[in-house]
Amino acid sequence: MKHAINSGGGGYTSASNGIAYDADRDFSGGDTWSNSGTIEGTDEDTLYQTERNSGLGSSFSYNLPVTVGKSYRITIKLAEIWHKVDNVDKQRVFDILVEGETAFNDVDIYYLVGGYTALDLEHTYVAGDGTLDIKFNNFLQKAKVSAILVEEMSSCSPTPGPDPDDGVSAHIMVLPR
Repeated sequence: MKHAINSGGGGYTSASNGIAYDADRDFSGGDTWSNSGTIEGTDEDTLYQTERNSGLGSSFSYNLPVTVGKSYRITIKLAEIWHKVDNVDKQRVFDILVEGETAFNDVDIYYLVGGYTALDLEHTYVAGDGTLDIKFNNFLQKAKVSAILVEEMSSCSPTPGPDPDDGVSAHIMVLPR
C-alpha cells in the first residue's frame, strides 16, 4: 500500500481488510462535507460519508509522493451524499484527471449508481516522476471524492477489468446495491 486517504474525514481503519486510511492530507483547495446517512453497497460507510469537494472553486487536487517507474492502481471512492442531488441525475458532473490526463470524464455518481450508494473508480498508472497528481474538475456543481486508495501493483491482488491489450487503462467497478 502506498496511500489510503479518507477525504474530508479523520483516520479510519477498515474492519473488512485492515487498511488504515489517514485523515485527509496532501490536498490543495476545496472544502469538506459529511453526511451520516447509510451507504448502500459497502460495509465501510465511514469512508463514503465524508468528502472533499471543490467548494466555491472550480477544482481541487491531491499531490501524493510515489516511486518513479512503479505501477500503481488508484481507487477513487465516491458516493452521492448531498441531499440536493437526490433522485435526479445530471446535478453533479465532473472530471478526474491523473497526471494532467483525463482518467474519468463526466462522472455523474447519481446516474451511475444512485444516491447514498458506493461507487469505486479504478485507474492504473506508471509513475513518471515522484508525485502522483490527481485533479478533480467541476462541470456541473462541485467535484468531489470520498476516499483515495493508491496501491503498488506488485503488492495488490489482481482486479478483474478490461483486457490489457485493448489499450484501456481505466474501468469502473460498481459495487452491488
